[in-house]
Amino acid sequence: HLCRSLRGRHQLVAASPPDMPPIPKNDLLQAYLERHRDSDYGFQHEFELLPDRFTDRTTRASEARENLYKNRYPDIKCYDQTRVRLSQIDGIAGSDYINANFVLGYKERKKFICAQGPMENTVCDYWRMIWEQHLELVLMLTNLEEYSKTKCAKYWPDKEETKNFGDISVEHVRQKAFSDYVIRELKMTKVGERDSRTIVQYHFLVWKDFMAPEHPHAILRFIKRVNSAYSLEKGPILVHCSAGVGRTGTLVALDSLLQQLAEEGQVSIFNTVCDLRHQRNFLVQSLKQYIFIYRSLMEMATYGDTEIQIKELKAHVEKLRQRDNGKEKCRMEEEYD
Repeated sequence: HLCRSLRGRHQLVAASPPDMPPIPKNDLLQAYLERHRDSDYGFQHEFELLPDRFTDRTTRASEARENLYKNRYPDIKCYDQTRVRLSQIDGIAGSDYINANFVLGYKERKKFICAQGPMENTVCDYWRMIWEQHLELVLMLTNLEEYSKTKCAKYWPDKEETKNFGDISVEHVRQKAFSDYVIRELKMTKVGERDSRTIVQYHFLVWKDFMAPEHPHAILRFIKRVNSAYSLEKGPILVHCSAGVGRTGTLVALDSLLQQLAEEGQVSIFNTVCDLRHQRNFLVQSLKQYIFIYRSLMEMATYGDTEIQIKELKAHVEKLRQRDNGKEKCRMEEEYD
């Protein structure tokens, strides 16, 4: 076993995790209930088997003296093998470093870049990464402040304003607020470049550090919305929270597992999180977040996608009011029961 300290938390973690079989869609509810017994004993046991060290992974760039001040948390380091490399600035040691890793999706080798939330001294590097990697979608899963502590620097200007970050200028074009998230459209230009680029930031507002959302439906709807805007041509999706491992890892794991559920009719939850942790350390950081992944997939397997488009609502209600042959109750009454 290996012992880790994760922002003050001590936990024993197995060095060689087992290979667990996938869970069929129809067995997800039972799998959830079995692990939920005895104060979540099954979840606790499974979570503690997740690896947090790999012999083929190193973190030399994160530990380099010139880069230490760029890490928000000293224990959240960046694997050298998967880290995003910025262009080297002549004469500046470590100028290619940012605390961010490429992370695989269900099918795409580099669907995501998982990163820590930018600090005041790394905001310019953040925009440099967005420009150099040709990113168009940014997911922000933290608030700027939580528990009276700064979790992320504000790296975009106020609405209808423009702000410079090094040689990159960012304009806040517009934003639209929803119940759980805000969508901001940002336009960036670079000194010496003629063309501008549009970045869309999806800012999820109701997810506290180390915790899980109260109900799965909001984050499931959020993931669906993001995927409707995603395409390979838009480059990887940049995902960050504060450390870039807990909430970030939970969303990335859910995205991959939801696709696996839809395409294969089964999910490999434990193995998927193991694979993700091989890309960036500590992805899916807390037991609550691990349980939330199970719960979200269980609810999706049980109830499916319950979101209804406004234009389809009337027809859907009329369908629910119908009685099937020989039944006393209409479909709406059955659904309520």
